[in-house]
This record gives sequence, structure tokens and C-alpha cells, in this order.
Amino acid sequence: MRGFRWLLLAAIAAILAAVAGSYLSRTARQASELPPPPPDLPPNIAATSDTWVHTEYEGERPIVEIRAKKMRQLREPAAFELEGVELRIFQPGGYDRVRCGRAEFDIEKSTLYSEGPVEMTLDVPEQGAEDEASLVHIESSHVRLDTKTGRVTTDQPAHFRFPRGEGRSTGATYDPKWRDLRMHQDVALRWYGAGPGEEIVIEAGQLVYKEDQDKIYLSPWSRFRKGALQLDAASSVVTLRDGGLDRVDARQASGRHGEAGRRTEFAADHLVMIWGPGMALEKIVGEGSVRLVSRTATSAITSSGERLFLDFRPAEPDSVLEHALLMGAGRLQLQEMPPSGKPGPDRILTSEVIHAYLRNRGSEFEKIETGAPGRVEFLPRDGEGVRRRIEGRRIWMLFAPENRLELFRAQPAATWTAPPAGSGRAPQRTWSDDFVARFDVASGELLRIDQTGDFRLEQGDRRARAEKGVFEPPRDLFLLLGEARIADARGSTSADRILWDRRKDAVTAEGSVASTRLPDEKAGEGDLLAPGEPVHARAARMVAHNSGAVVVYDGGVVLWQGPDRIQADHVVIDRGKRTLAAAGSVVTRLRMQEAGGAAEGPPRFTVVRADEFFYTAEHRVAQYRGKVRLTQPGLEVSSNQLRAFFAAPAGAGEQAGGAGGKRKLDRLVAEGGVRVILKKAGRVRTGFGERAEYYLAEEKLVLRGGRPKLVDSERGTSQGDELTYYARNDRLLVDGDEVRPAMSRLRTRKPQAGPGGGE
Repeated sequence: MRGFRWLLLAAIAAILAAVAGSYLSRTARQASELPPPPPDLPPNIAATSDTWVHTEYEGERPIVEIRAKKMRQLREPAAFELEGVELRIFQPGGYDRVRCGRAEFDIEKSTLYSEGPVEMTLDVPEQGAEDEASLVHIESSHVRLDTKTGRVTTDQPAHFRFPRGEGRSTGATYDPKWRDLRMHQDVALRWYGAGPGEEIVIEAGQLVYKEDQDKIYLSPWSRFRKGALQLDAASSVVTLRDGGLDRVDARQASGRHGEAGRRTEFAADHLVMIWGPGMALEKIVGEGSVRLVSRTATSAITSSGERLFLDFRPAEPDSVLEHALLMGAGRLQLQEMPPSGKPGPDRILTSEVIHAYLRNRGSEFEKIETGAPGRVEFLPRDGEGVRRRIEGRRIWMLFAPENRLELFRAQPAATWTAPPAGSGRAPQRTWSDDFVARFDVASGELLRIDQTGDFRLEQGDRRARAEKGVFEPPRDLFLLLGEARIADARGSTSADRILWDRRKDAVTAEGSVASTRLPDEKAGEGDLLAPGEPVHARAARMVAHNSGAVVVYDGGVVLWQGPDRIQADHVVIDRGKRTLAAAGSVVTRLRMQEAGGAAEGPPRFTVVRADEFFYTAEHRVAQYRGKVRLTQPGLEVSSNQLRAFFAAPAGAGEQAGGAGGKRKLDRLVAEGGVRVILKKAGRVRTGFGERAEYYLAEEKLVLRGGRPKLVDSERGTSQGDELTYYARNDRLLVDGDEVRPAMSRLRTRKPQAGPGGGE
């Protein structure tokens, strides 16, 4: 037993030795594996760390969280030097993230500053962004952040990236409390559309992006460029929608659309640009002192008003301006410079509502029309040409390429035209239901005006009206069509068609012509047409020259003054020469004064039929030719030619056609196949010869030539070389010669039966 005890003790000792050895061995091994103790910290370093997290709270809600892969805590000043920094500024539903390589965190000032590159990402979702490109990224340097407010600022160049766009500025500030991003100066932003040519460039002095409002505020100046469109303004507000532009509100704005040599310009005190899907420009609205200008190499259209609406059509590669609307005191001025170099007149349109339709991608006007009553003025630039003013309830202007005016229309229309200075013409006014003016595209010259529907014209004492009026300025011609009528202080003319040649001062009327005119007030003694009494005419055609000084009638002419009447196929009245001529089936019926000045009674007429008629007031002679036949009470004359001589007036009021409207026929001279019939008290005397003279006052008939003869219904026939018959005392003188002596054949008178039945 005692030996077992020692054996047990030896075993225990061996176990203890083994355990002790194992412990010492493990202790030595562990001691050898421990890292060396860290070196002593530099004097100004309070602590260091490989990972570091700092969180700022507002109550229990975290405001800012700063994470760094490495941290060194400085003693003086109290700050943290951080590496691999990520800062989160918490917002509802997410956070704004700031990352940088190195930063310094000032504990007392609660600021984080990074001198090197910094990237800031806005509105990162809590669960993290699936697509970083859908977020807003800001890159800069020398960035300072207030950890209590989350406000970030820098005075260095900054670069921005956002969905479908990017930007840059010098200096920037972001305040998460107000959700606004400020770009301090030299701002430039680019938005990229879905397709080529849809890039939008925004430039400004300063920019404020209100994230919670989806608005961008630009000041003190701003500029927008998209393709052929550029807008310059003072301050502007950009409204965003789904990451793209929705609306731009600009102050003191001016813009242009198109190329330098062919473009449209616009301006307004307040201007709004409205964008559609794909950032396609849809509309521009301007208010306050608006202005719209379309320029080409040879023309310019300048318009102004109180409100402006520009409508754009989406197209590739850029939106196309196709319609403009001016409202409120609208004014549009067209200036043309033809290739000839001579400037055309200014055309000025005014109306409360003006529509303009554009073509050639919005660089040229195609049509202008008013939506309210308007007025157009045509004003010569040198001040010496014709001035026109046209007013209408609706107005249209159509343009050829290069903004060349091609057609002008107004409904209904009232016009005023002032002739050039020194022309001696009075201003002209017209009215019509429809007015259409056509222009030469190359020269800008007015070619023709058509006025339809109740056309009326006034110029001085001249008046005209018709269903339609046509004016050709190059020839200075007026054409009146349909129930046409033209009148002045001296008379009027109506017809189916009237042509007024103002250059020649001639009027041509055709179709159912009817004219009324007062004879010349200065008519002298012997004029066939009496002064002061209107002269009427009917014909198929009439031409009047020199303000009616010469008038020509053709076709079924009927001319009358009171009961006096002239009919013919052709009549010419020359008031200057004081003549009247007629031809073709001539019939004249003129009032006559009783021979010998008999007392007043029923009017006596002398009716003459002939092929031709000519009257001259200078000699007071009416000449008839061809198949002449004159009739008046008690007298008939037939011959090949006839001259009627009128007596000089006996006193005032008795000049031809004077008071009482009676002429005094003095003498008749008939030639060629003459036959004269005298009727008096139931007795008929018929004279034959080649020449006859009849003196009405003396009732004396002289027959000559061709062995004249006189046949008396009661006394028979007398014949000789010359017969002179005095009807008043029934005396006949017959002259003969030795070869052909005078001869008479007397008819025996049968005694009348007496009461008793005897002879």
C-alpha cells in the first residue's frame, strides 16, 4: 500500500509537471504571437480609428451621419481628420449623400470641409438607388458642410449631372432644409432629349434649384438655347416635370428662331415657354410690350401688341414655329427691299387680334389674318408716293417666299387713298363687301384691286358704284361691273360695264348705257344743247373724254333734253368745239320758235331723218346727209343733203335752247333730189329741184337746178330755171331763159254749187 501511495504521488507530480510544461509552453507561444504595442500618438493627436461614425440628432431623429474609413482626432483645434468619407443628410424617405477622399470635421463649428474632389448625390432612396443615373450628382472641391443644418457650399467650379442632363457653375450651395441648390455664377445647364437635336442649353448669372417645388430660378440674366431657338431674358423661372422641362417664365425676354439670314425674333416683358413630351417646345406666351419680327434677306415683318402666343409643332430635329397670335393693340409692319434696291412702301396692319401662319421652319410668314376689325396702311418711305388705308372686319395677307406680299384681302372693306403731292387729285374713298389686292412678288408693286359686293367710290365730286370694282394701278384704270354707275357734279352714267381711265380722264360705258349730264355752264350762243337743263342719253356704248368734254355714243343712241330728241347709231358731242355729230339712222326732233315770233302755244318740233348729222354752234348750222327728210307743221323737205341755219338770239334768254327751251330756225338749204311740201289751209304745194332754200320767217321757198317745178294742189304746175314762192301772200315768181322758157299749167277751178244747186 505504501508503495502504491508513492506511485500515485509520482503520477500526480508527473501530471502536474506536464500541465505546467504545457501552460508554460502555451504562455510562451501566446506571448510570441501578440502584436507589438502601438507607438506613442503624436503630440497633437488625441485618438485615431480605422472606422468612425458620427451622428447629429434633432430630438431622436438623425439629421446628419458622417462615416469615415479612417479618423484622426486633433487636439488643437478640436477637429477630426477623415479619410474615405461618406456623409448622409437625412430627408423623409431617403437622404442626400456626400462623398470625398479626405475631409476635416470641426467639432466646435460643426462643419465638414474637403479641399479635394467632392461628389454629392441628392434624393438617394432609403433602400438605395437602383440606377445612379436617375439621381442628381454634384461634383466640386473646397466644399464646406454645416453638420447641424446639412448646408453644403463651395466657391469653386462645380459640375452637375442629372437625368438627361448636366451643368456647371462657379460656386454652389445646397440647403437640405429648404431643398434648394444654388449655383453662384457662370451657370450653364444642358438637358438632353430623347433624340438628336433635342439638347437644351440654359445659361444664367445665378441659379436656384428648389427641389421640393421642381423649379429652377435664374437671375439676374438667363439664356435658353434649343436648336434654332434662343431666348435671352432677365430673371427666369424653370418648372420641371419628370426630370425634364415643363415651363419657363422669363422677364424682359427676347428670343429668335431660325438662321441669321432668315429668322423670326420675339420679345416681351413677361414670356412663358411651354414644353411637351420629349422636351419638345409647344408654345411661347408673351405679355406686356410684346414684339415679333420675321427677317429675310429682302424683307422684315415687325409686329407688336400686348400679348403674344407662338405655337410650335414637334418635328425633327427641332420644334417648328408654325403659328403666332398677337392680341391687344396689335401692330404689324412689313418692309420690303426688292432686288432692284428700291424700297417698297411700308405696310402697317393694326388690329386687336392678329394671326400669323409661318413656313420654312418658322422663318417666313405664309399668311396673316385678323380675328377682329383691323386696318392696313400703305405708306411710301420717301413720303412722295400714294398713301392707302384699308379697314375691314376681317383682313388676310398672303405671302410668297422671302416674306414678299402677294395678296391682300379685307371683308367688308373701306379704303382711303391719297394721291401723290402735286397731282391735283382729291383723296379717294371706296367701300365694298370684299376687297382683294394683288402684288408683283418681284417688285412689290400693286398690280390689281378687286372689290366685290356693293362697291362704292368717292373722289372729289366723283361718285361711282357697281356690283364689282376693279382697279389696275399701273395703268390707273377703274373697271365697274354689274349695275355700274359713275357720276360727278355735272352728271351721271350707268351701264353694265364702265371703264374709267384716270390717266386719260376717259370713261367708257358698255351695255344698257344711260347717261344724264348738264351742258357746259359756259355754253355760248348757238349751242344746240341748252345750258342748265340736263341732257339724257341711252346707248349700247359710251366713251367720254376730258371730263365729258367729248362724249361718243354708239349703238341705238337716244339723246334728249326735255322734249328735244336725237336718235342715231353713233353720236359725238364735242363741248370744246361746240359741235354735235350723229350717223346711222339719224332722227332729230327739236323744238322751234314760231316763225315771226308768234305767241306762245303748244311746242312746235322740227323732225329730220338722215344718214348723218352734224351741228356746229359757231355757225349755228345743222347739216344732214343721206336720205334726208325734214318735217315740221306745214313743211316737209326731202333731199340728199340739208343744212338748217338757226337765227341769232333776239335778246337775253333766247339763245339756243334758252328760256322756254325754243330755237328759232331761220333758213333751210336742201341739195340733191330735193322735194319740198308746203301745207297750209288745206292746200298743198310741192316743189322739186336740185337745190331748195326755204326762209321760215318769210315763208319763202326758192327752187334751183334741174328745171325745178312747183306743183300746187289747186292751181297746177309751174316750172323754170328758178322758182321763188312766197307762201304768206301766195305769190310765185318763175324765171326761165331763151332756150327753156318758164311754163305753167294751171288747173281750172270748178265753181262751187250755190244754194240753188247752180255753178
